[in-house]
Amino acid sequence: MPVNKPINGRNAAPAVDSTDVLGIGDAITPAHLQFQPRARRKSHNWGKLEYLFNMPMDIFYEIGGHLMPRDILSLSRTSKRLREILLSRTARHVWIAARSNVMPPLPACPLSISEADYAHILFDKKLCEACGAPRPTYSLFAIPARLCSLCFSANIVTGAESVKRYGLRENGVKLLYLLPPIPRGFDVKVRSSVVQTPEQYYYAPDFAAILWRFRGFAAKGEKEGWKQYVEKLRKSVLPKMNFHAAVLQWEENVRDTRLEKYRDLRAARVSAISAKLAELGVQPDEFAYSAEWTRLVRRPAELTDKNWDKIRPELLRMVEERREELRERQRLSEFNERRGRLLNMLRKCYEDVVQGVEDLPQGSEPLIFPPWHEATERVASLNSILQDTRDVSEMTQAQLQSLGPKILADVRRINLDIKQYLLDLISTTTTLDAPPNGSKGRKGKNSIKNTAPAVERTKGRIFDILDSVSAMFVCGRAYPSMKKTDCRLIYSFRGLVDHWQDEHGDLPPSTGTYITVAGDARQPRNIARLLTALGLPEEATMTAVEERVRSGRVRCSCGVDCTREAGRKRPHLMLSRVIEHVLDPLAHPAPSLPPQLNVKAFPVRN
Repeated sequence: MPVNKPINGRNAAPAVDSTDVLGIGDAITPAHLQFQPRARRKSHNWGKLEYLFNMPMDIFYEIGGHLMPRDILSLSRTSKRLREILLSRTARHVWIAARSNVMPPLPACPLSISEADYAHILFDKKLCEACGAPRPTYSLFAIPARLCSLCFSANIVTGAESVKRYGLRENGVKLLYLLPPIPRGFDVKVRSSVVQTPEQYYYAPDFAAILWRFRGFAAKGEKEGWKQYVEKLRKSVLPKMNFHAAVLQWEENVRDTRLEKYRDLRAARVSAISAKLAELGVQPDEFAYSAEWTRLVRRPAELTDKNWDKIRPELLRMVEERREELRERQRLSEFNERRGRLLNMLRKCYEDVVQGVEDLPQGSEPLIFPPWHEATERVASLNSILQDTRDVSEMTQAQLQSLGPKILADVRRINLDIKQYLLDLISTTTTLDAPPNGSKGRKGKNSIKNTAPAVERTKGRIFDILDSVSAMFVCGRAYPSMKKTDCRLIYSFRGLVDHWQDEHGDLPPSTGTYITVAGDARQPRNIARLLTALGLPEEATMTAVEERVRSGRVRCSCGVDCTREAGRKRPHLMLSRVIEHVLDPLAHPAPSLPPQLNVKAFPVRN
């Protein structure tokens, strides 16, 4: 406890007047802020300490010299008789002997406080000195006191605020030279001098006490007594500051010593438990290392036989769970290894099938294969092999050879489903009547909507219908998050397939509403304009149009490069760019004069 009792920070803010020198006031603590200590029950050992008074005092002092300061402090609070004995001056040597038992060694006790107060401030860390709140936050050994956050704010103020609070003039700042500044944070620096400024923080009750003494000396006219008092306080400032730093350093050394002790105990406990588990046939890789395992094994306490009998069933249970986890990992690793080998074999077989189709003579109907990452899902023969997640085995060469025709049949079925889906879109498109002469169509400049082919045409080959120049489509699978996309452009069947593989990483779907048929009632005239610009006959197919456009760089007679941002890397966009430019009314305002497109072949690369 400091010499000047701290202000209870849980009280209402007091009104300072000229008669209230200490600045405490007579405010009453609100009920909801009062700290109510719990009432203690009387122990069954109540009254047994009176037998200590039957022994000689020198023996009692000798026993007390082997105790710790915390123990003597607790003993002095057990009865009034023991308090009188242990707090008397004749018992000072007992406190000094008890202080020498502490390791690491304690700093020397300052002359401004007693041995009992010294032990109290160092070892009683549970309650605030002002309000009695538990677990105080601030340790101020220059005062010395331990304060909670509320009491700290009420007692620790700047020097300028203290001078202003009591209405002092500029000379009141000189009173700050008699107080130790309160360090902010963890300050263990040993000082050779102290500089006090009004911006630093000070203990307000000490400032009020010095002011009260000053007014007392001034009222009596004792200038010499005031000088002696000032000199005494000035000499005590630096030792108080260094004592604060020394105690903080000692507490840090205690923490380091305790942590080192805990590390040694933890290491010894882990080693002992590992040895006992090894005797039971448990390998180190079978340790659980979970939170529960760490709580039982890495506890900083010595392992006794009783404690081992208590934790052994729990440890063995966690070891068995760990073994089951390791067995499951081993099974999964073997499964992934077998599945990886099987995937490599199936991929090689799939690539052989793709290569065999590409080697077919020209003129055959093109077959579109899904990419490998989609083939494992869409090709039924591959999916049926990979759908079993447990029983995976390698395939023989004969099985792989028999799998090739199945893959080819599944891919043909996928192609047929896609073509049939697109054909249904064309067949269900309503035929639009041509608008009257001089009127405009309902769509924009680059809209080409297919007039529905006659129903009897669907009886022919599907590829012939999709290869007609009137079969054009628009992809509508553009998400709002896609800032730049090639969707919503006009594509042929071949361009649509290339677009889906480039943009969406898959083949076009065989169901859904992502794809629509492009065009309007002006389609025959627009198709004729496109074929004339490319220099192709009226009976040309879409394959001929695509080959013509993709064969090189397409440049219009007006000087515009129609295949910009396309080229070799994205050839499926070239036809869309050409259609957009040919039907642009701003670039070619005269509809009766179609533009002329010149195709310059790409340079041959080595």
